[in-house]
Amino acid sequence: MQEHAVDVGGQLHTVVDGRANAIDFVDVEEVKCEGNACREVTVKWTGGGYRLTNKSADRAVRISIRWTFGFQCLDPSDIDLEPEESAEYANGGYCPPYQANYI
Repeated sequence: MQEHAVDVGGQLHTVVDGRANAIDFVDVEEVKCEGNACREVTVKWTGGGYRLTNKSADRAVRISIRWTFGFQCLDPSDIDLEPEESAEYANGGYCPPYQANYI
């Protein structure tokens, strides 16, 4: 099984052969983002899920994020956020990197 990273509750893990090893607590805003809107997007652990925020005052963004089931990465979910909009999700983890692009 391929090694991959998973952020669970604000703690980054590497997963090898289905077993997770904690790396470190991280600010999930610092976890790698790909795309042209990364500077406008935050993904923040709230203690019960993740808050995704578009900080742009005038441009909508699409965030493509792979939530987890256990320590397995699911297919990407696309979340569109209008300017200065936030959305909260009760998911326990996601697989970085996420993508953020203007739409």
